[in-house]
Amino acid sequence: KALGRFETVLKKDPNNTEAMYMLAVVYKELGRKEEAIELLENCKKNVDNPQFTADIDAFIKTFK
Repeated sequence: KALGRFETVLKKDPNNTEAMYMLAVVYKELGRKEEAIELLENCKKNVDNPQFTADIDAFIKTFK
């Protein structure tokens, strides 16, 4: 259910970084790693915070 809900939120608000992050987590769990990484990269672009960027980069490294 989470997948559909987060996708719906992003259709209505494409810049919702919280929904992007959570959908990326769902995608990772479903094995859709490329889609998850793409969302996380977009999330980084929308949040101007060096610590957040570092945290996202560290999270992406766990995909491999």
